[in-house]
Amino acid sequence: MPFFSWCWKRRGDASTSSLLASQEDETLSETDSGKKSKQGLQLEPTKAKKSKSASGSSGAGSDYGSADFSPWTSSKRLTLRRLGAIRESLSKKYDGSFNFKPGYEKDFKTLRMLGRGAFGSVFLAAKRNAKNGDGGREAFAVKRVKKDILKSKRHAGALLLEIEIMMKLRNNLNVVHFEDAYEDARAVYLVMEYCSGGDLIYNAKANPDFSEQDVRLYFQDIIRLIGQCHKQNILHRDIKPDNFLKADASSKAPLKMIDFGLSTIWNGKPKKDMTGTPFYMAPEVISKKGYGFAADLWSAGCVLFFLVEGKNPFEPCDTFSNLQFKICQRDASFSKPIWKKVSPQLKDLTKRLLQRNPETRLTYEQAVKHPWLDNDISPSAALNDTMIQKFQSIGSFHRLKRKVLTDALKYLELEEAEELIKIFSELDVDNDGFITKTEMVKGLGKHGYKVSDHDSKVIIENIDVDGNGQLDQNEFVVALLDLKTLQKDRKWHKIVSNLFDDMDKDKDGQLCADEIKAAIPCNEYFALEDIDDEVEQIIEEADEDGNGTIDVSEFTRMINETAATLDTYDKRWGK
Repeated sequence: MPFFSWCWKRRGDASTSSLLASQEDETLSETDSGKKSKQGLQLEPTKAKKSKSASGSSGAGSDYGSADFSPWTSSKRLTLRRLGAIRESLSKKYDGSFNFKPGYEKDFKTLRMLGRGAFGSVFLAAKRNAKNGDGGREAFAVKRVKKDILKSKRHAGALLLEIEIMMKLRNNLNVVHFEDAYEDARAVYLVMEYCSGGDLIYNAKANPDFSEQDVRLYFQDIIRLIGQCHKQNILHRDIKPDNFLKADASSKAPLKMIDFGLSTIWNGKPKKDMTGTPFYMAPEVISKKGYGFAADLWSAGCVLFFLVEGKNPFEPCDTFSNLQFKICQRDASFSKPIWKKVSPQLKDLTKRLLQRNPETRLTYEQAVKHPWLDNDISPSAALNDTMIQKFQSIGSFHRLKRKVLTDALKYLELEEAEELIKIFSELDVDNDGFITKTEMVKGLGKHGYKVSDHDSKVIIENIDVDGNGQLDQNEFVVALLDLKTLQKDRKWHKIVSNLFDDMDKDKDGQLCADEIKAAIPCNEYFALEDIDDEVEQIIEEADEDGNGTIDVSEFTRMINETAATLDTYDKRWGK
């Protein structure tokens, strides 16, 4: 069983609040909204309560600092490649150290506690030497996990897998952004985006005016996140309302998935372990018959049911055996009056997601095409309202590919680029040739999009090739141009070939690691060893003949490979 194991929820702890049905309930008191501030990865079965005191705690690292504890090999930002090396080292020997970077207290000031659990605590913290677009310190949620909890390879491996999954989804705006990992002699510190809007359970109680359209907007975020996970072979296994936080307290703030503690990389072989939160487990999970991606869609159906009726479809239930019977043998009931007040399409989608047979249950691809969800009638924004989706999608390209595309644009004259250049000029308010985070937020708002300061930071990280923390015109345009449009230009093949020749310094027809490293711009987040990691990953991706280098045909195929569909990314349109 995973380290962050599933919990049995007693009837008194079950989610009984409502988004639609709560309109008929009495107003709930402030003391009933204790789940508002759950943040970060799963700590324990019980939910973290919001601290009412500004002081809350003595600090995330106040009793854990150790100035002479310094076994780390790098002081730069954690990369997937280095995380893999840490895992490989851990598989051979685990002595309680992960080799994450030191200096949490030097980089962050802890403000107050957000929640406490059996496996650690979550704190609100601010970066000491960085400010957000409003001139204040950028806020983060920091999870401190005590090392005396991480005693075995199994426990340590579960933590590393959770970090890996968050990093793989880093370019998605519906996932809480993983910033970095720190370590000292007694604890690990996971630094993440801070979401201040509360979870779905809190918002169910707090908003008496929820409509079916509001439910649709929330569920679009949830189903889109599931699609993004499945596209990367991630089986989530714990889709439930309290694992989604609103980015901020505004009424239309987007949802962010915050908990990947039970997630796993799925290779297609049915899983047999009973993992998850029982009320949201699919029949094939709770009966241990073997499960896969379809189990996440069942959980999504339970969440959709909750958004309408205000409770899980299998509540109330007093024993685990009774819950197993209900989930495996009984259909969800749609007899409450609220189901007569919503559209037949909403009811149909919920029923089809709650099919007990995983073979007949809707897949992600089928769910997003369901009439209740596939009814986007938003007015056209710039680029037919796909700008934010494209900004997220390009984050799946490594920096060498983004640099080549940016350089290639200099040699092309494209009519399609003219509109994008105009948009860039509109966003570049001070006309200095660069778009900053602040300009990004304000400018995109004028085009019908809603992004937060932290969203703009993620977007710039996805697009920024040279690592200067802002976007120049070519970086911006390349992110939004359809790669197939570039490939249609008759000069395209020659341009790519010429760029390869420019990188091939010794003219042997192969790009070696040193030549690739020289082509990648230095970035403030990456030390030399991180660039080596990135280069290794690039070669692994492109080197089809396995000789450790990239020839011009491999290079061209790598550059020409297009991104997957945009539909798993949030549009951030008019929210």
